[in-house]
Amino acid sequence: MGTDQGTARSCESCLGWVVLHQSRVCAGCKGWQQKHRERGVCPRCRHDGYLNTDGLCRPCLHAIRAEDDAEWALGIEGARPRALQLTIGVYRDGSTSARPLRRSVNDGRYVLADWQRKLNQARAYLDEPAAHVLKPATRGQIPLFTLPRTLTETTVRAIADRPISGWDRAREVLLAMADEHRFSRGWYYRVAEMVRLALAIREAEGTDLFPETLLWELPARRDAVRVVLLRAGLLAEAPEPMRFHPADQPSTPYINVPVPRPPLTPRQCRDCYAWIPGGWRGFRCNPCKHWREKYAQGWCLRCRRDGLPLRGGHCRGCHPYRLLDEAGSHAAQATQLQIDLPAGTTAGG
Repeated sequence: MGTDQGTARSCESCLGWVVLHQSRVCAGCKGWQQKHRERGVCPRCRHDGYLNTDGLCRPCLHAIRAEDDAEWALGIEGARPRALQLTIGVYRDGSTSARPLRRSVNDGRYVLADWQRKLNQARAYLDEPAAHVLKPATRGQIPLFTLPRTLTETTVRAIADRPISGWDRAREVLLAMADEHRFSRGWYYRVAEMVRLALAIREAEGTDLFPETLLWELPARRDAVRVVLLRAGLLAEAPEPMRFHPADQPSTPYINVPVPRPPLTPRQCRDCYAWIPGGWRGFRCNPCKHWREKYAQGWCLRCRRDGLPLRGGHCRGCHPYRLLDEAGSHAAQATQLQIDLPAGTTAGG
C-alpha cells in the first residue's frame, strides 16, 4: 500500500493553503476546534468560525501577532474589521501563535504594556499634524531621490480642510463629468477625494503638473483622476497613456485608453504556469504558443482544466507526468513549478 502523501488544498476552517492528509481541516484547526467549542462571527474578520476566550478566531489571533495589530490586541472599542492575508504552509513561529491574548496576572501586565507601546507608536504616526502630511515643496526644486508613498484614508482625512491649488479647475471638470455621464453624488465625492490627493502630491513634488506615473500611488479611482487632471490641464502625460482598469472593455464610459501591453517583467504562463523570465512580452511561453498552434483544445484528464491544447488527453504541463501517473507513483494532479523555460517547443518528448 502506498504512503499517503497528502493533497495541497485550502483548509475549510482557516482557509490557509496547506497539505492535508485525508481531511478537509488542517491539524492546527482540528486542535483549535476541540479546545474551543463556541462558534460565532469573529468581530475582527467578520467570518463565521470557532472563537476562543478572547472572542476571536484562530486566523485573527495569528494575524494580530504577525501584523502587530495593537488595536485588536487591546480590544480598543471602535476598532475597524480587518481583511485576512492568505497563508501558504504552516510555520512554527512563536510570533504568530494563536494562544489567547489575555494572559495570567503574573506576566499579563507586561504583555499589555508592550501592546500599548505599539499602539502609541501607531497613533503617533496617525496623529501627525495635517500640515506635515504631503507638505508642499518649493516649486521647481528637484529632489535627490524619491521614495514611494503609502497613501490611505488617513492621508485623505489629513488634507480634507487644506486649500489646494488647482482644485477649483479640477472641480469644474469633475462636475461636468458627473453631469455628462449622470454619475451619482457618491461617485463625485469618492473621485473628488482622490483628485485632491493627487493635487496634494503635486504640491509635495514641487511641480506645476501632476506626473502621470505617480497615479500608481493613489489608492483608488486612478483612471477617473487621470481624465479629470488631463481635461483640467494639470497632468504631465507619460510617453504612453496609462490605464489602470483591468478589463479589456470596461463599462466605465470615460476610460478610452487602450489596454497597455504587458511590461517586460517576469510573469506566469497562463497555460503551463511556468515562470517566464523578464524581457518577454505576452502571457504565454513559446512552447505553449506552439502547442496552441498544433493541438486542439479541450479538458485535461489530469489537472481538470478546460480550454488547453491537449496531446493524448494531457495539457503541456501534465504531459511529462503521464507515465508516472500510469505507474501510480506520483500525486494525482501536482506538477513541478518551472522557472526560466528552456528553449524547446515541446514537453515530454
